[in-house]
Amino acid sequence: MAQQRKNPYPRNNFSIVADYLEEIALLLANERGLFPITEENGGYQDIPITNKVAQSLSVPEKAVSASIFIEADAATTKKENIIRIKENGASPTTESGQLWGHKEKFHPAGKPLLEKLRFIGIQNDRTHYLRVQYYATGQDTVG
Repeated sequence: MAQQRKNPYPRNNFSIVADYLEEIALLLANERGLFPITEENGGYQDIPITNKVAQSLSVPEKAVSASIFIEADAATTKKENIIRIKENGASPTTESGQLWGHKEKFHPAGKPLLEKLRFIGIQNDRTHYLRVQYYATGQDTVG
């Protein structure tokens, strides 16, 4: 009787594993994916954030990283804590998630993380914005 081999891809999806390994290899080679994707290709987005419903990013196909700048509603007086973020795919609430404030900027890397990020505002009657620029790798630049 032949010995059955364990499936090295338990989710039966080699492409996800290959994409993840490629991202790791590029990061180790100091390729940070800093080639901006154009607006025509979905590379820049202004995303309104309120306290009504958690929002996610609309990640372009070739994106491997992003820079996200948080901008408070002009009428907001307390700007140090205006939104909550979760990185695990769960939706934040006005009471649960990491607090971020006006003019904070962060640089998530890796398409799986970009697709899991969720945001919500914590103030009533305020619309804050995420200013998001997506980046591709040098091997896969998008005009």
